[in-house]
Amino acid sequence: MNQKGFANIVLIVLVVLLAGALGYVTFVKKSSEQPSQSQVTPPTVTPPSKPSISIIFPNGGENFETEKPYTIKWGSSNLSPSTKIRIGYKPVIANSESGSFEIITTTNTGSFVWKTPKTVSGFNTPNGATWCNPSGTRVTRQYYLEVIALNQDPQNYLAVSDRSDATFNLTGPCFEGF
Repeated sequence: MNQKGFANIVLIVLVVLLAGALGYVTFVKKSSEQPSQSQVTPPTVTPPSKPSISIIFPNGGENFETEKPYTIKWGSSNLSPSTKIRIGYKPVIANSESGSFEIITTTNTGSFVWKTPKTVSGFNTPNGATWCNPSGTRVTRQYYLEVIALNQDPQNYLAVSDRSDATFNLTGPCFEGF
């Protein structure tokens, strides 16, 4: 083999080696630009916020008179304006848990003007009995306010509620019983 033939072979070998090295470098560079499975960050999924409701007024310590209008106010989050809101007031009865008197079920507007009842239910004796003597006597009775957001979906029944932090007072003529 002459020197020209040898030089051509060396040149071909160098070109092949250079092309191979360049291909390898390009492959490594491209593969390092694409994230591997361990580098892929899954999308962040934010769970939906839970609905809530809270009483603004009366939230405790207020003094109301019978047959007068008062604006009940509440705040809510993650509840639609069409959500049904049940508003009620619950008497404080010594040594007992009682039900509520429903004022109204309305939509989630954030407020409702409540005209208080004509009379106040009888007051508690030390033994827990409720009475008025005589009926019609002017008394002050303590109540809690309650608001409940009702979910109308029977597949996912969930209600959120709030109760006033303390009682409000309702003063007026007494009637015996509830």
